[in-house]
Amino acid sequence: MTISNRGPRNILVLDRSGVQVTDVCDAIAEYKDIEWVTQRYPVTVDEVFECIDAFVDLAKPSKKDKLELDFVDDPVSSDDLDVQATAITDRIYFLIISYAKSILNDCDSVDDLFRYGLELIIVDCLEDVEKGERGFENSEVHSVVFNALEKMHKKHNKEINYTNFAMSPELERLLKYVKPQVQ
Repeated sequence: MTISNRGPRNILVLDRSGVQVTDVCDAIAEYKDIEWVTQRYPVTVDEVFECIDAFVDLAKPSKKDKLELDFVDDPVSSDDLDVQATAITDRIYFLIISYAKSILNDCDSVDDLFRYGLELIIVDCLEDVEKGERGFENSEVHSVVFNALEKMHKKHNKEINYTNFAMSPELERLLKYVKPQVQ
């Protein structure tokens, strides 16, 4: 699988099919599932994720990038860290999906990858802070998610509990079955 530039405008395309990377990414950004994309375009599941990775690699950070989180439940009635994304730009959306895909390489659902990716990143950040470390600040996607998490808590005038957090049982189960990648 390869992506290359074609034409006078150097448009990125998948070599095998000539499908533009932006077409595939636009479909994913419009929340089309993998099955829809692979039926609409002559691309494989792996090529869809290759397009997402190319987008992430080539898109430059922008002041317009944003992620806004909010509690799923009433923050007053529960200490659970159940959050949802209420606003997100394409680049941040793809960063989270790409991060999750690098860990959960057998997962092909964009929705699941986004959900698990967001959860993985939040847990990484909270574990670092709990240990008194700030290593997550070396990762752009971790910093963006942590800043959105802090902003959400400030909005609700609630402090983040850095010690009492747990991964969802579903993600924990998935991580137990992740096969280590041989390089």
